[in-house]
Amino acid sequence: MFLKELGMYLDIFKERIEEFLKDPDNQKEKKNLKSFQDNLFDGINYYKSLFAEKKKEVIDDLEKMLQKYSVIHTEL
Repeated sequence: MFLKELGMYLDIFKERIEEFLKDPDNQKEKKNLKSFQDNLFDGINYYKSLFAEKKKEVIDDLEKMLQKYSVIHTEL
């Protein structure tokens, strides 16, 4: 879900940049795009840190589960 939303915002940003490049002297749009870009980078960094934390949690939970079910390592 997070990645779909981010993809949507990246598509919007791309479209707005393409329009801006047709009139690069539009300072108001340039300022708006810079703000949009900054917000995108903030969101991307947030997702990266969130997923990094979750990845560690998932790995820790998996390790605990494997310890609980040590029978999985039984040689057959």
